[in-house]
Amino acid sequence: GVARGKSEIFQGLDAAGVAIINRDDPYADYWVDLNAGRRVVDFGLDQPAAVSGRVLDATASRFQLTTAAGEVEIRLPVPGRHNIRNALAAAAAALVVGATLDEVCQGLEGLQGVSGRLQRLRGRQDGVVVIHDAYNANPASLTAALQTVSGEPGHKWLVLGDMRELGPSADTLHAKSGQDARTAGFERLYALGEHSRAAVDAFGAGGEHFATIETLIAVLDRDLQNKGEASVILVKGSRGMRMERVVTALAAPEGFSGEQGGHG
Repeated sequence: GVARGKSEIFQGLDAAGVAIINRDDPYADYWVDLNAGRRVVDFGLDQPAAVSGRVLDATASRFQLTTAAGEVEIRLPVPGRHNIRNALAAAAAALVVGATLDEVCQGLEGLQGVSGRLQRLRGRQDGVVVIHDAYNANPASLTAALQTVSGEPGHKWLVLGDMRELGPSADTLHAKSGQDARTAGFERLYALGEHSRAAVDAFGAGGEHFATIETLIAVLDRDLQNKGEASVILVKGSRGMRMERVVTALAAPEGFSGEQGGHG
């Protein structure tokens, strides 16, 4: 079903076209077979490919790009393995249409991220970093954000608003998110919304659910004043939860450092 649905992407490609395929996708071999007769260029972070990457740092913002045209080290302004994989796809497409390796490097390192997607901000308090990822949220994007922030030094806290439109599985998926946050090394969870209560229950000690965002912000601000050490605060939630209000309360007015990310 999924493989067949995605195969429609290639239906508009003529015989002289080039198919760019994610070698890390479980359906990669199917995509290759589907494009028999066309030129295929694959990319991969975990699997060998014509355009491949190797992560070089804990937050996955720096990677080694290896292609037939050579190798180059690239520092993305957006952290996360998912963003490196996106960069590999862009590099493959650019090389196919004739870009040089230098041009690919310049393009990727000059990438402008989207506000609210793994956006790194300075906190109002010394030693606090706010990761604004509240543009939107679903279980996959939360998992990616947790994995990215887990490589950050210092104490890691999660502020989570409900992930909406998950249907009857909402509580189960929120509970898994709480477990994932604990596994990723987060020490505290501040939650808002009906379903996020399940995340708090699964997270255990250090988790707290709030009825209003005003109370959440007040308690979080108090806890930050008492922390005494560097802390990284990841803020995540569906658009309708308006979790950017937490970011506004915690981040310095000039907090933008230009490091942003990209996922849904």
